[in-house]
Amino acid sequence: MLVASKKEEMLLGVQSSGQLLSQKAQSVRNIMQHFDKEAREALIAYTIEIGHENTGWFKCNAGPVWQARGKVTKESNRLMVQHQVHCHRKILPSMRRKIDKAQMEASAEEAAFVMSVREEVLALMPVSPDLLEEKWVGMFRHGDPSVLLEVQSAIMNRDCTNVRDIPSIAAVMNTHNQSAPLPSVAVHEMSKLEEETFSLRMKQLQYDVQACRVAKAKMSSYELQVHHTKLQYRVKVYEESLKAARVFINDNCKVITYTQSDDLLRSIQSFMSDKTERLKLDACLVFLNWSAPSTLKANARAAQSSGASFILSQSARSVGLLLEPEFTYKKGELWMLEGSTMKQLAHHGISLDKSFSLQFKEKVDQRDNMRPLNYRGRFMEGLSEEHLFGGARKVEQIGQNACEKLLLGMMTDLQMTGRSGVFIVDLNMSVGNMFDAFANLKSTWNMPVFYIGCTDDFQTAEWFGMQKPELLGRLHMEGNITIPGFPKPVLECPSDILEKEPEPPRLNLMIPRSDFYPMIPQNLLQEYGSHEQFGDEFKSFLDQLVEEFGPIPQDSDKETGKEDKENGKDKEKDGQNNKDGENRTVRKRKNAQNGNDATKKLKVDTNKIKTIESVGAGGALLETPLINAKIEGVQLHLKPQNRPYLFNTGNQEASLKAGLILCGYGKGKWRLADAQSQEANPRTEVLFNLTGPDDFVLFNGHLKTVFEVVQAQMQKVPKVKVAYHVMAEDPDQKRPGNFNLKRSHDVWWVPVSGGVGVAQEEGGDDEGNGSSNGTAGQQNAAKLIPNTVWNSHATKIVFSVKWGVSGLMPIRPQVVLIREVNLPPARCCELF
Repeated sequence: MLVASKKEEMLLGVQSSGQLLSQKAQSVRNIMQHFDKEAREALIAYTIEIGHENTGWFKCNAGPVWQARGKVTKESNRLMVQHQVHCHRKILPSMRRKIDKAQMEASAEEAAFVMSVREEVLALMPVSPDLLEEKWVGMFRHGDPSVLLEVQSAIMNRDCTNVRDIPSIAAVMNTHNQSAPLPSVAVHEMSKLEEETFSLRMKQLQYDVQACRVAKAKMSSYELQVHHTKLQYRVKVYEESLKAARVFINDNCKVITYTQSDDLLRSIQSFMSDKTERLKLDACLVFLNWSAPSTLKANARAAQSSGASFILSQSARSVGLLLEPEFTYKKGELWMLEGSTMKQLAHHGISLDKSFSLQFKEKVDQRDNMRPLNYRGRFMEGLSEEHLFGGARKVEQIGQNACEKLLLGMMTDLQMTGRSGVFIVDLNMSVGNMFDAFANLKSTWNMPVFYIGCTDDFQTAEWFGMQKPELLGRLHMEGNITIPGFPKPVLECPSDILEKEPEPPRLNLMIPRSDFYPMIPQNLLQEYGSHEQFGDEFKSFLDQLVEEFGPIPQDSDKETGKEDKENGKDKEKDGQNNKDGENRTVRKRKNAQNGNDATKKLKVDTNKIKTIESVGAGGALLETPLINAKIEGVQLHLKPQNRPYLFNTGNQEASLKAGLILCGYGKGKWRLADAQSQEANPRTEVLFNLTGPDDFVLFNGHLKTVFEVVQAQMQKVPKVKVAYHVMAEDPDQKRPGNFNLKRSHDVWWVPVSGGVGVAQEEGGDDEGNGSSNGTAGQQNAAKLIPNTVWNSHATKIVFSVKWGVSGLMPIRPQVVLIREVNLPPARCCELF
């Protein structure tokens, strides 16, 4: 064991008192355990013979010369740092990367080699240290490519046993001996050729920049033109569909307004006589919706009863459908309404002996607690004779679908005699659900069918005349209904009426991109980015590009990048590209219709987050939980002097997203302000004022911009309006569909209670403040402080809107959170 230990010591070249650790210990263990016995003994014998330091596996056995050249000193370390600093400065800021460990080690070895060669030269001959500093050390410090190449080649090949083998050192030593040759003509010509090459490439790059600049302008103009052309085409298609809808209504429908029963009877008889001149009257279907008779005046009910009796008497095959009363404002009187309804219709000679049931599958939502799932109905018949007819089918859902089920149940298997027609008379048309069902089913019937809608409300008739043609026009444009004489429109704009898309520019050196950004190839950046002679001019050119076109895009096109690699040699060789239409990239269209994202994550400043203890948990004039936040412990507090807060009294962090409704103004009414009206109070009343397409609105419960809401609607209807505002097109390069808004009417939302309930804007308390304000809930908390307080860094008064007859209509104002708030437990957020 003692002999083996001695052999191991000689093999490793360590003293017995030394320690064998890590990789060395594992190497010895592998040799002693896994090597062949004869190989191990030969290895130990050779080590004992010549000594461990002279073996071929002693670290890196490069001989004494290279061992000295690889030794790191303070001077070489300083030179390495200076070299890296100079080289890093020459790299463009956008291309700088972190220096990894391998680069650091290589740089340290190069710097040690340079300093070692300097000392060897000084030892060989009396060369001036300043000359070596200028021609050797200084050039390495500043990253001269030729010196770097010589140093790296010598280190890699390890064949430089004499310093004269290094060209730069040989030149220095030859100059010192006054034996250096004079510069030849070839060197001068080479320098001149290099200057001409750089000048040519700069001209080519400048041409490419101008080509990209022109192409970008052309494409912007082209996109605006295409957007305008497509919009005009959709408007034309929509107007054709509106024309078809009006023709359909004029030929098949009649809306009657009346004040007396005689007016109703004369109008019905006039329309039926006009249609029966060309065809025979076969049957009439009367629909009488009295499910909520409290909405009807007494004379209207009497007129409708007379109208039903008159229509049923026109044909033996006529039949009527009555929806019995299901709603009354006074409890316990529904049975009285049912009895009076039956008596009134029976008094006009209508039989109500047979009944039906209109069944619904489910309620619309939890708030729909007024309407039953089972509507009771009666068949209305004349008393002259027994009529044969089929029962109504069950319905599955409310509205148009339910009316379609009724029509299908009555019209199926209807036997017609000769050229006969059917009149559908809706004596109480209301919102026109029966008309919607009639319009949808009209094309499925192979007989003439006409619709007569009756109402005693002139506003309802006016609304019907405005809304129903637009509805039918949109359905016809989308191909959901068929109107004879008007084929289904083609929504896609024909390509032959569109302006031809401009061709991509033909570039010499730059990489083609879909956004026309002048992208310089990587090989030119590497060649001239740190060039000693042309580097400054090239970097100045790059700075000008960034100033005009912006920073270099990070998401370079994959296809163009791949293409540049494949064709890079051709570009460098002849300086030309894209000949005869080759090497072009297909431009990817960018959707420029999107507006500003209203849900962009903007967070409240952390300085506005306070502890509840510092603000004070008590003393609030109003404390109400935010029910819609669905987070336990989140409350809205209104402190004196008009200071609203969000409190988190729960045990978990609360994350409140932008668009959360904080509170409302309760009940209110609309008021149109003019020169004769009372002057508005902007501290308590809210003006419906949209200043531009980027203003916030609440649409279907989501916080959006007006631009987003309008663009979504224009996908359905190309012509839209914003109520009480004038829209004017204002397209730009980023948003071809952009527009301006100018308020045309001053419409104010006036809270019913009025006044400021908590404190004046200046901070003084109002008279009458008391505990009554503390009982106000979330629904009407907004009116308790001035409106100017709510328009703050985190909140804004935003209108809920919907699409109506007059365009985008306001519903009510609400206070909405416009920035995200993250509230830890026992924290609050200042909203003022």
